[in-house]
Amino acid sequence: MDLELPIAASYTTHTRSDKEVDDFGQTTLARAHGRPGVDLWIASHRHYGLNEGQWIHRLCESYVTGQDDPDLYSHKRHAYDGGAVTWGSGAGDYACAVGALGENTSSEVRAYYDSETPTVIRAHETSFTRW
Repeated sequence: MDLELPIAASYTTHTRSDKEVDDFGQTTLARAHGRPGVDLWIASHRHYGLNEGQWIHRLCESYVTGQDDPDLYSHKRHAYDGGAVTWGSGAGDYACAVGALGENTSSEVRAYYDSETPTVIRAHETSFTRW
């Protein structure tokens, strides 16, 4: 999407963004370019797990990257139906099993502080009782 915005009486700025979607219409990559040729872009990445037999599609991993910045920001992973979140694989390589119900049972966020070893923070944990 290209958009021109008036920023003052005599100035106009031009911004740009784009996104990629999977076969199910879920956004897998969204980039905000800011002003083309002036600003660096930032990108939001989302990876999904599928159970096609149950028609369940759930978010497994998400993170934000920058054009000239190799660090990951807001890096989050999810587990479903009693599964556990694992952090051994690289960004985008995490494959979660969504299970037969697709109930989100836990989420964790990796926090990075000035190139130190990342700290894993449990964002939530939920248990479900079947009726």
